[in-house]
Amino acid sequence: TVDGKSAAYATAGVTIKNVKFDATANSKDVCINLGNGNTNTRYVSNVTVEECTFTDNDMTAAGVKSYTGGDKNLVITNCTATGMHSLLQVKNVENVTIKGCTIEGSKNGVSFGASSNVVVESSEMDCAGYGVRVDASVSTTLIVTDAEISAFIPVVARNATGNYNVAFNGANTKMNATNTDGIWCAIGATEYETSGT
Repeated sequence: TVDGKSAAYATAGVTIKNVKFDATANSKDVCINLGNGNTNTRYVSNVTVEECTFTDNDMTAAGVKSYTGGDKNLVITNCTATGMHSLLQVKNVENVTIKGCTIEGSKNGVSFGASSNVVVESSEMDCAGYGVRVDASVSTTLIVTDAEISAFIPVVARNATGNYNVAFNGANTKMNATNTDGIWCAIGATEYETSGT
């Protein structure tokens, strides 16, 4: 668990580098938990997870999780997730970057919730469910650059009650949808399902 008081220590941060997380031998649902038990005045900021591996065998554990809301500046770079539920499960984080990561044989890729300033770059995902998921309940942006995503639904923006910008950049960006509709980017009020809206 990474906890902090960014309101008092705005420049403080932590880097977790070159660590192997093995979730196969326990019932934990998360490897790195950000902001466990924080109140609205305590947030975790400036966290970098670099060159780490996350392994599970039943697709139930998340690599990095933050459901507190209000955290800032999260970077996950050059990490690998295998057999996980997902590499990332967060809500309401300001500035999130996934770069150079590989997710394979996992249930899902990365879920940002209603986070802002979200970037997925130079990453590869092979997932049974979604590749990238965001909640479009706030006016913000998702940028996908030079990413290869193969999933039931590669990119989904759910809870679309307002404006949401999704940008795909780079000659190496490739999307492979395994759903029967052939839809690789869905923006709608609910979670995407086959033959759904």
